[in-house]
Amino acid sequence: KRWTEAKEWSDQAIQRSCPKELVPFAYLIRGQAKFELGSLDSAREDLEQALSNTTEDSGLQIAIRFQLAETLYGQQRWTEAETYWEWLKQAGASNLDGAGKAEWYPIALLRSAELLALRKEWGRAEEIVLRIRSDFPTCNRACEVDYLLARCLISKADFEAARQVLSSITRRANATPDELVARGFWMTGETYLMQRRYTEAMTAYRDALKVPNQQYWSSASLLQIAKCLESTEDLQGAKETYEVIIEQFSESPFVSTAKERLRGMPSISVANQPSKESNSGTKR
Repeated sequence: KRWTEAKEWSDQAIQRSCPKELVPFAYLIRGQAKFELGSLDSAREDLEQALSNTTEDSGLQIAIRFQLAETLYGQQRWTEAETYWEWLKQAGASNLDGAGKAEWYPIALLRSAELLALRKEWGRAEEIVLRIRSDFPTCNRACEVDYLLARCLISKADFEAARQVLSSITRRANATPDELVARGFWMTGETYLMQRRYTEAMTAYRDALKVPNQQYWSSASLLQIAKCLESTEDLQGAKETYEVIIEQFSESPFVSTAKERLRGMPSISVANQPSKESNSGTKR
């Protein structure tokens, strides 16, 4: 995983015109390194070069197409990524790559399910994730599989079952990427918010805040906490929480929403006066 050095050596191999049969390997390694280092556009170019120089070697084809699909997925170029996932699924269905298939095939299935979820085809997505859980219990993306299953359950309003699955993700925090742990807590909060169980929702969002170095999910959780506070008529608490987002998460995509909701709030002094009419509405 020493990607900077891997990139340097593959750079030299390409610059020094390595033997033709090694060219796709050199581009693949450099593409993988660039992907891991965050240069997705450049990674995609190298991987396309690797694919154009490859032979009929099925193992090499799989490695290149898999990495290219992951790169396009990381760029949210869903339609282009789907072409490669479909190829990989067909290769897996044909038992191509034999024993090694267990490492990449369930991920190809997972990505296909995620694309279905983007299209709101929850039933088909759920069928795939249940198949992955059944057929590939040691899949190294098990947490991602579980998260997608939880989303499928939420689409059916089966909130309790969804929370059980999300809990399995957040419980094994040491084996789960921090980003997914934070997202799991946030989504748990969403299930309670959908049921207007504001106290439990805020507890889950506050758990998300405890996950280190997760600026996006921290600001997302604070926004939802503020909404819950508004719904429970704690306007002072909501106001202070919106201000925290604006002041401490200035680069967050949720700042504009926090400012808008803050502007729409009544003044605290007016809000605290007894109302002549009951207000049963909630803001979301």
